[in-house]
Amino acid sequence: MADPYMATTVTPPERLGQTRLAGGRRLAWAEWGPPTGIPVLLCPGSATSRWLGLPVDTIRRFGVRLITVDRPGLGASSADDGWTLRDWALGIREFAQVQRAEGMAAIGFSMGAPFALACGAARVVTGVSLVSATDELAHPALASALEPEAAVLVKQVATRASSAELLLRDAADADILWEATVGTSHDADQRIFADPAFEQNYRRALTDGFAQGGAGYARETVLALSRWPFDPSTITVPVDLWYADRDTNPLHSPDLGAFLAQRIPTARRFVVPYEGSMLLWTHTDAILRSLLTRIAQQ
Repeated sequence: MADPYMATTVTPPERLGQTRLAGGRRLAWAEWGPPTGIPVLLCPGSATSRWLGLPVDTIRRFGVRLITVDRPGLGASSADDGWTLRDWALGIREFAQVQRAEGMAAIGFSMGAPFALACGAARVVTGVSLVSATDELAHPALASALEPEAAVLVKQVATRASSAELLLRDAADADILWEATVGTSHDADQRIFADPAFEQNYRRALTDGFAQGGAGYARETVLALSRWPFDPSTITVPVDLWYADRDTNPLHSPDLGAFLAQRIPTARRFVVPYEGSMLLWTHTDAILRSLLTRIAQQ
């Protein structure tokens, strides 16, 4: 059964800041929950900035210090041409040291999943929960399972990555992504999108995500749709995979994480019935409880 969802529990960040890394790059961040709580990094979906968090009542109940960090070129983080998933993981390692958030776990939602998993592969985080996650769509084993829209994008990135990135840069903005997200979601998600508090914060996060233009969105999309620069079979931190049987987003896992779970030795896979892609906000309690339990058992 879904956790109770309250419109008032998705709130703007409680703390905002920017951290300068040793090389001069700037990472902008937001936090919710107790500053001395268990640090959990949230890697949100496509082009979504630090402004979107999780239900704050749940965060506080679990004693979590929820942290979101703008990826390069999104929000207020420095643009960085040519950055990679490895660069992201190294940046988060340094960020955690500076912000005294060592030992953090990570949640990756939708297209944020490869970024959370990259941190797991580099052992930057102690555990990972992937929710309604994009799989490694460029993996040959998934080619026949992709929906036509996803297959075209993956092929474009594989054959003409630079051209695809240029096209993506000018192909979307905050309003287009909002409409696409709502338009490709199952009816089960509509109660979330109809929540005024959620819509306000989600749209604020998308608007902020495009504050520097579309280059950041284009780069992270190309990275997510390319072959990953790490082998999931080498991951040693615990990984939870959460999917819903009514997830209709064509860029999420085509088999609800079955193939990905086989590739990660530490994976546990959950498929929730009668839910859509917004599982992270309808089952926040269960997702956090499982993640925190697993990292505590290491």
